[in-house]
Amino acid sequence: DDESQIDLPDNSGRTMLEQAAIMGNADVVATLIRLGADVHRENREGKRLVQWAIESAKPSVVNAFVTSTLDVGATDELGWTLLRHAVEGERPEVLKTILSVNGGSGVADADGFTPLMRASVIGKQELLVLLLGAGSQPNAVDKYGMSALMHASKAGHIQSLELLLGEGADIHATSHDVGQTALMYA
Repeated sequence: DDESQIDLPDNSGRTMLEQAAIMGNADVVATLIRLGADVHRENREGKRLVQWAIESAKPSVVNAFVTSTLDVGATDELGWTLLRHAVEGERPEVLKTILSVNGGSGVADADGFTPLMRASVIGKQELLVLLLGAGSQPNAVDKYGMSALMHASKAGHIQSLELLLGEGADIHATSHDVGQTALMYA
């Protein structure tokens, strides 16, 4: 039966879906997914194919994955969501693709960090602008009570601080663990 054959690997260990993703052929990826290819299957390096597509900055292939039944809020073995992979890899085009299809900009990963908090640590303005534009809440807090503003302050990203304050981040909020404000983290 065709459905059981669709995920069979070739001699190099790659499935048709992996080959199509590597080649950047989003139409074939979408077709294979529609025909039942396993979108959660891991490649030889232990990564889900969509993670690989994010890291390789292939927005059209990522789009084919995220428009399928793939859960963008699901976490991998590291506890990372797809959004976190896009932020960590500093892939604004991929982030834009995921946000446009599935939103979910405020989904916290296993560490309790939202994508906005991770972008604040990295300090890349384009990521922050995309996430804030998608509705990320600047006053959301992680498991320690730290907001994106506190993370940006601790990392020393002045432009991020200015951007977050302009979006309504609370400069007087205190973290749960040590009771410090963003200014105290600077």
